[in-house]
Amino acid sequence: MTEPSGERSPRRSGAVLSWLHLSDFHLRRDTGWSQDVVLTSMLADLRSRYAKERRPDLLFLTGDIAFSGKADEYALAEEFVRQLCSTLEVPLDRVCVVPGNHDVDRSREEDAISGARSTLSAPLEVDRFFQNEGRRKTVFARLAAFREFANRLTAPSWTPYTEASYAHARNIEVGALRVRILHLDSAWLADGGAADAGNLLVGERQVLDCAAPDAACVTFALLHHPFAWLREFEQVAIEDLVARVAQICLRGHVHTADHRSIDAPFGRLTTFTAGAAFQSRTADNTYMWCALDLTTGLGRKIVHRYRHAAHSWEAGQVESWRLGPAVTPKPDAGVVLEAMSGTGIRYPSYATCLVAGLRTDTPMSLPDGRATTIALDAEIPGTTNTCGSIVRQLQNHFHWKSVWEPSGWDEQFRELVGGLDTAFGELERLAHPLLQHCEDGSSDLLQVLGSRQATSSVCAELRSLLAAGELERARAVAERWKGAGVLRPHEEQEFTRLHIMLFLAERHAAEALGMARELMARYGRTAATTALAARCAYDASEFHEAAVLAHEALDSGMPVDELRGLALKIAGASGDARLTERVRS
Repeated sequence: MTEPSGERSPRRSGAVLSWLHLSDFHLRRDTGWSQDVVLTSMLADLRSRYAKERRPDLLFLTGDIAFSGKADEYALAEEFVRQLCSTLEVPLDRVCVVPGNHDVDRSREEDAISGARSTLSAPLEVDRFFQNEGRRKTVFARLAAFREFANRLTAPSWTPYTEASYAHARNIEVGALRVRILHLDSAWLADGGAADAGNLLVGERQVLDCAAPDAACVTFALLHHPFAWLREFEQVAIEDLVARVAQICLRGHVHTADHRSIDAPFGRLTTFTAGAAFQSRTADNTYMWCALDLTTGLGRKIVHRYRHAAHSWEAGQVESWRLGPAVTPKPDAGVVLEAMSGTGIRYPSYATCLVAGLRTDTPMSLPDGRATTIALDAEIPGTTNTCGSIVRQLQNHFHWKSVWEPSGWDEQFRELVGGLDTAFGELERLAHPLLQHCEDGSSDLLQVLGSRQATSSVCAELRSLLAAGELERARAVAERWKGAGVLRPHEEQEFTRLHIMLFLAERHAAEALGMARELMARYGRTAATTALAARCAYDASEFHEAAVLAHEALDSGMPVDELRGLALKIAGASGDARLTERVRS
């Protein structure tokens, strides 16, 4: 099977993120010749496909780098990774690596690991393990050679591993996009072989202390093992936690390339398994290339397989996948209208209603030269729904706005709006009355909805600045409008909530808690307000109050899945066993 012509990589733009995913090398001295044959041909294949302008933004290695966790095996690994980066002209600080079971030196701490495997039989026992630095040092000593290798690769920009460290997260800016990578260790309790199945642990604390949900970045979670290899009490818990904080999960261990999506109430987690880069010279060795376009929410994946008879690699067909929900949430009409107002686009009210989902009738020209309107997602043979395609891209662009650096987002936005304006212009000579009718109707619709659905521009600006981490600018906006008396009641409530979130982001927890108490007193103790107040109380170290508020939020109907992470932290700090049981069940 050959690679389809023209499909090696999508059009590169500021919205496209690409990566190379390799796993399971099993490097060792006594298979050196076979390794060299396969991996040298891999480097040549990568050079021909993905070097220069097609080079990936990130390199992900998801475990089993070595065969038995020995230092001399990592000398081989380091040499190969440096050759890989040189071949693709990708800097070493763009390499992200996690351990697998073959990266564990099982000759070390045999008694300690035997005891740990028998002792760590419940979530609270695992919590106690992670609280004890001495216990972590002893067990993690089996990964010492891997940790030294990982630190050498990315030094001096990032050297996360110490003898006892367990929460490793990293933020990287790729062009105008913010990317976060969670380096999760699923191998620290591994002993090798089939006995590991259903007996491994990640530890909820590893995920919780690694990262909280963050809409301001695209988050990757790297770990070696499938969730099904964890102990039963962790399988669902870890999967849910990872799905809550990440959009994409990359893993290894299974020597067959695969990808699938896990849909949860709080989002979609798309998982990729790279297959094994080297099992033997005659095995089905694989590597995976992926790209994601945030203006469409669509990704592409190509699996490359080694054909030992030809001593070469063959690319499979391009496969598509979707990031995030199947139906993209529509942006607020007020936010869209404000963004459109400075672009000079023809028919701005009509464009706003289309992007905000208030209208679904997009204009297009028919093969016979006439113009009509058609459903946003519809297609007619012989023509292209250009406006519908661009509107869908704009909806995705608003959905992922928080992961962009602001000027980069605006540049991409104006490029998309320019394309929509050009499409309107080409249709104008055929259907000016039709387009003007749509504009007039949309303008009336926005005026009618303005007092109820379009978000205040003040709240929209404050929300955008918080998502982008622009705290100084957010503080200036909050101070300018606080107490001005110009916001409507529902806008004032939203403004207060955002002001509380700003205090939290600034680490002024006491001020946030005081404002949260005022919010509940003025607008009522809803599930959402009490949950926010619980977060404030926890950050202010008022743990008893935080526990009371968390129980109240649950009693008021707050979904357990939405409160679980915070509630577990509160329960741990306050000693509230009942709260733990409520969110674990």
